Amino acid sequence: MLLFLLTLTIKRLLRSPLRSALSILQVALGGFAVLVVLALIAAKNQAALSSNTFVLNTARVEQKNGTTTTTMYSLFSSSDLKKLLQTTSSLEQATVYEQVTYPTPIIEASSRRFKLQTIGVVGAEFAAIMSIDFVAGGFFSHPDVESGKRVVVISQTVAKLLFGNTSAVGKPIGIPLIVGDNYQKPRLIPYNVVGVFKDLSPNMAGLASQIHLFRPPTLEKNQKTTTHSQLLVKAKSNRLLEAKDEILAATKGFYQKNQAFIRQKGALTIASINENLLSTTGDSNQLDSAISVFGVISLVILAVCSISIFSIQMVSVAEQTREIGLQKALGASNQMIRREYLFSSGILALAGALLGLLLAILLIPTLAGTLRNILPMADFSLTPLSALAGLVVVVAVGVIFGLYPALLASRLRPVEALKDT
Repeated sequence: MLLFLLTLTIKRLLRSPLRSALSILQVALGGFAVLVVLALIAAKNQAALSSNTFVLNTARVEQKNGTTTTTMYSLFSSSDLKKLLQTTSSLEQATVYEQVTYPTPIIEASSRRFKLQTIGVVGAEFAAIMSIDFVAGGFFSHPDVESGKRVVVISQTVAKLLFGNTSAVGKPIGIPLIVGDNYQKPRLIPYNVVGVFKDLSPNMAGLASQIHLFRPPTLEKNQKTTTHSQLLVKAKSNRLLEAKDEILAATKGFYQKNQAFIRQKGALTIASINENLLSTTGDSNQLDSAISVFGVISLVILAVCSISIFSIQMVSVAEQTREIGLQKALGASNQMIRREYLFSSGILALAGALLGLLLAILLIPTLAGTLRNILPMADFSLTPLSALAGLVVVVAVGVIFGLYPALLASRLRPVEALKDT
């Protein structure tokens, strides 16, 4: 029976090959759009499940006397960071994570200069937390940080521009150091390059722009305090919410006698955690927007291909009225006629869905390279579950929109069908 229906469907489609091919192509585009949306949703869910990393803003901005004068301060020190790891059971790692912006964005080496507006100031754990890949050397170590060595790691882009094809590891590089209030003319201080890493995604860890250089916080000799305005924290597996609660409780315990902390309701607040909760690749708002945009596009394309399936089936019924009348005159039941046309709609949708799946398999890897640079996600690929779900959705839509033509064909009366032709 199945073979008979398949043979009959193929014969009907081949009666108008151009029309059938265009309909299948439209369905394929709809299927491709659906698969892209499902891949984006899978990427977002995977990031939410696998990421236990978030950024803590430990600084507050205080406005004085209702004026525009503001003061940013933090009570969180390096010793508090050590206490935090010792007193909480849900944290796996935590490190300093700050960005320093220079008015004069210049670094130089070997008589070459590179414009670099922002430098990352991080602890030795940063590379492990963020899984940074190195092409030469490695990240600076705890002894490097504690001894105050002037060491840095740079990106492949900076290494290529400053050192060409020679190895950058072990070479000196001059980066700005602001002395006092001399923001416009900071001194260039030599640091030693200990590693070269692969360029980071612009969205990694919520960075506003690509960071091409990292250095330890102890290198900032002009700082009067050892407090930190931002931390990068990694919770243990499936303990993210617990980590938030433990951080708040521990921090309040550190500062329960500190009047400034009590007066300002703490430098670290629930709001600061919730507002800065990030996956390892950045804020998910962009990904939600992308899913919404692609979702709307896929719905529009699906609506168009659904109308196409509906139209081709209606035309098929109109063209085959005499054939349907003969089938009924020879004893074909209404159910049999409905089954034939529903099967035809399903096969048409399945052919388009398979072609759309092929397009997705070929194009999503290329699309992933572009999307990873503009959207906060670590993995964007077509999973077997997404592929199966896409096929089911497209075929279901095809069958649903082929239902009315099938019902119309099954309700034709043999005498009227034969008389009208």
